[in-house]
Amino acid sequence: MLDSAKKDELIESVSRDDVILSNDESLKSSLDNSVNIAGLSLDELIVLFEKSLKTSSIQEIKSIIEDIKIEFYKKLKHEYEHKKQVFIQSGGDEHDFTYTEPLESTFKELYARYKEKRDQLRKQTEAEHVRNLDVRKELVSELEMLINTEESLQHTFKTFRSIQERWKLAGPVQASERKAMWESYHLQLARFYDYIKINKELRDLDLRKNFEAKTELCEKAEALILESHVVNAFAKLQKLHEQWREIGPVQHELKDDIWHRFKSATSIINKKHQDYFQSLKEQEKINLTLKTELCEQLESIVQREITTIKTWKKASKEVIDIQKKWKEIGYAPQKQNTLIFERFSSLCDVFFTKKRDFFQLIYEQEKHNKQLKTELCEQAELMSTRTDWKEATVDFIALQKQWKEIGAVPLRDSNKLWNKFRKACDTFFTAKSAYFDAQKGISVENVEKKKDILVSLENIQQENSQEELLEKIQALQQKWFEIGSVPQKYSEKLNTQYQKLIQEKYVLLQIPEEKKQKLLYKSKIKNLKTQGSNKIEAEEKKLLAKRKTIEGELITLENNIGFFAHSKNAEKVLASMNAKIQKSKNEIERINNQLKIIQNLDTKNL
Repeated sequence: MLDSAKKDELIESVSRDDVILSNDESLKSSLDNSVNIAGLSLDELIVLFEKSLKTSSIQEIKSIIEDIKIEFYKKLKHEYEHKKQVFIQSGGDEHDFTYTEPLESTFKELYARYKEKRDQLRKQTEAEHVRNLDVRKELVSELEMLINTEESLQHTFKTFRSIQERWKLAGPVQASERKAMWESYHLQLARFYDYIKINKELRDLDLRKNFEAKTELCEKAEALILESHVVNAFAKLQKLHEQWREIGPVQHELKDDIWHRFKSATSIINKKHQDYFQSLKEQEKINLTLKTELCEQLESIVQREITTIKTWKKASKEVIDIQKKWKEIGYAPQKQNTLIFERFSSLCDVFFTKKRDFFQLIYEQEKHNKQLKTELCEQAELMSTRTDWKEATVDFIALQKQWKEIGAVPLRDSNKLWNKFRKACDTFFTAKSAYFDAQKGISVENVEKKKDILVSLENIQQENSQEELLEKIQALQQKWFEIGSVPQKYSEKLNTQYQKLIQEKYVLLQIPEEKKQKLLYKSKIKNLKTQGSNKIEAEEKKLLAKRKTIEGELITLENNIGFFAHSKNAEKVLASMNAKIQKSKNEIERINNQLKIIQNLDTKNL
């Protein structure tokens, strides 16, 4: 029969085993939860997988490998859907889409290696558990046989110590066998102590050694209370509990105190461990709130109507700042962590897709602008050698205006195109400035020359021969036209005086009026030519407009004649209308003759 002290020791041993089993499960859960994998890229998950296989045992990485697998295929599915959407948006047919991620084959190879190791370990562990169970059963049998031995007490106790040492060295057994095995062992221990009635000195020595060993464990457990890393302290405590199990009983009067001391330290460490993970949960709730706020900020940015490069750059900086803040925030609760990450990731994808589309349009527009500016450069280079300074200047100013109206070009081409265009403009305007600098002195001399011709014209008198008079007038006209330009402030006054004198001198000529008007108009056109081609063009446009108006009036008159032809007493009206018709035809003929003079401006007959 077991005395009360030995029964208490047996009950204490069984209860401590239950505590250790519970703590083992808690440790597994805490280690699983402490692994950080969410948010890693496919490459980073592969690296973590390989590192785990190389540096850790299968028991340590079992739970994290399964989490890696879930996270890998979740990201792989997300990448597949993203690639498919890009393919469809690019004009592809959904049924034609195929996508293979090279990293998937690497992952499968790693997972096959892991499964092979895991299966080997499981088989080894199961075989080891069976062997360990057989060893422990054999030790219990040996302990039971000691009760019936007839050997000396000293030899029996030596054998007993050997059984204890071998029991400590024996490995673990299946969880289903563990409790019964420990109960059987401690029962035989109790029976052994009862049976042999070990002498008090020897028993007390053994109990004192056990007490010293358990006191040392208490001190180590109490030191763990000060451990800064709560999870590590909890793991170390479990090893101390395993050692406690292996130590035998202590003096009955010290049993409760030493157990309560060890249990008290255990309770404090367990409480810190629970508080630590509770604080993690509270922090995760706060993290979820913070990440939700960042998602809302992103949604606000995504919904903006952004139409300029400057505002896109500003918005991009905001998004990047938000991404930095996101990385600084820890995990959200496990149930919401994946959902909030997918929400955040999706918003980032939408933003950067919109940005890419915007800048693609900008790029296409810049390519078009580059083509336009290239064409302007070619035009400017062709025009740079022109010497019709006034008209060319107008054309160059128009080109420069077009250049300003065209938008930006790709940055790498901007300076090159601008320098090319500016060089052509500078070539023209430098040549123009040089020409007019040279002409300034000549222009002043031309004023005096034209004044001399005006004096000569004024002094012409009636001659006996009309041919000589016409010859003198035309000779002075030719000299006038051969003189170059004069400063603008003198031009109008000199030309007015010239036209007035020419008309006066042609009056002296006794020639038909029609020929006289023709000569006067030729003189006028030649004089306009000296003032620039735009003057000639203006004169031509004025004549064309006038002819068009008269032709319209002529059509109306001719139609009206048909209306009045059958009326009584319409002779006077018809005579008046016919006179107007003839006058219009004469005027049209006169204008046509003047247009011919303009069209033959560069011929010798002018």
